[in-house]
Amino acid sequence: MKFDAQYHRARRRKLKLAGKCIHHCKRPVAIGIYCRECVDKRNRRRKLAVRQGFCRDHIKRRAQPGTAFCRPCLRRYDAHNKKRVREAKRLGHCINHQDVLVVKGRVVCRKCLWNAMQRRSGWSEDQYLAAYQKQKGLCAICSTKAPQVTTTSKNKVLQGDHDHTAGKIRGLLCFPCNVTLGHFGDDLARLLRFARNVEKYLVAYR
Repeated sequence: MKFDAQYHRARRRKLKLAGKCIHHCKRPVAIGIYCRECVDKRNRRRKLAVRQGFCRDHIKRRAQPGTAFCRPCLRRYDAHNKKRVREAKRLGHCINHQDVLVVKGRVVCRKCLWNAMQRRSGWSEDQYLAAYQKQKGLCAICSTKAPQVTTTSKNKVLQGDHDHTAGKIRGLLCFPCNVTLGHFGDDLARLLRFARNVEKYLVAYR
């Protein structure tokens, strides 16, 4: 039987308008234009392809190193994301949530900021606000006053410090102190030598 593209396009459009799966016309859609069984089958196929080193959307093409996509897919996704981010910045909206205004000096909204902080350093919104109130908005090392993380750009706010080895949260630091501590890698011996060296030259030059 000859494949009738026009018939299948019309059938697909009709099922889509009716909210039915395009493969199982009696089942309601779960995601997009597919029922739950089709979605689960597609996800299993994608996971297997990625584990074997193939593109998740084109299972016969090799994926690029370190990704789950082939070269054409990467180009298409990069172009789409660049256009989406550029349009969001122009409108002043979050790049992840459309129609949500961004925090001043950022490209994301408050929700994205809290989620990113918890993912990177383990600080939840409640923990951060409690620590900020306890420290009275001051850096735990240099006592510089700084605003909260959701008010302006990241190099002007108090950031959540954490132990990279144990994964435990410690306190709120200003951007310079947090970056400096990160460069020293929490190495107490290096920090003490650094302090002694600074102290030695301060005494010599004064």
